[in-house]
Amino acid sequence: MIKKNDWWKETFNETYFSFWDPSSQKSQDWTKKELKIIDDLHFKKNAKILDIPCGQGRHSIELAQKGFQVTGVDYSSNALQTAKELARQNDLSVNFIKQDMRFLKLKEKFDAILNLGNSFGYFSDIDNENIIKNVSKLLKTDGFFIMHQINPIETLRQFGKGDKFKIFNGHVKCEDISFDPLNSIKKSRWIIIRGNKKEILNVKLRLYNFPEISYLFARYKLNIIKTYGSFDKKPYQFDSPSMIIIAKKYNKSIGNRNFYF
Repeated sequence: MIKKNDWWKETFNETYFSFWDPSSQKSQDWTKKELKIIDDLHFKKNAKILDIPCGQGRHSIELAQKGFQVTGVDYSSNALQTAKELARQNDLSVNFIKQDMRFLKLKEKFDAILNLGNSFGYFSDIDNENIIKNVSKLLKTDGFFIMHQINPIETLRQFGKGDKFKIFNGHVKCEDISFDPLNSIKKSRWIIIRGNKKEILNVKLRLYNFPEISYLFARYKLNIIKTYGSFDKKPYQFDSPSMIIIAKKYNKSIGNRNFYF
């Protein structure tokens, strides 16, 4: 039986991954657009990059094609199987590992760590913080951490306005269920419809605003150097679709100046 707080183990299942096709042209185009966010960081070709969670490997594959040494970590065996097959088809060497990103056990250190696809906030505050602690531990000094989240402010502005949209080869209706303002937790569900078949996947997301993220990063020597509101590098504003943060690891925390107003 899956524990209540481990909803993600049930949600990110074969059904979820079946309506994402990482090999499609649409997916590849979107992945290239997302990864342009790191162009200004000018990594060397042999830079070591960690992708957590890597899912089906679309970011990891694209990074490997650029000549980087890539490690992708995910908990889903189904997703990793797809990622490994995609790497094989592209004749690429990517180190895909099954681990829980809260409890990473990796021996090497990285020039950059990516957390993309709105993949932060799945767990308790303690476990979410542990991810940031692990990131800092695994980053080289002067290494970069790139995090992408949906913009929590815009998300709450749109709360309750669920819409039906098509994702690759399936239809999904997103419905907001509730928002807990004391703990900043949004619950929703994805109703996946294919013909006469319907499956409901539950989602529970802790929404972190920028001051919270800034404070959390500063605790672990991660100092924010850039903040964007979209992957085309537009400034972060209250109605931006995303909150994209680039932080750099220092020997000791000097505080995130963006946090102080």
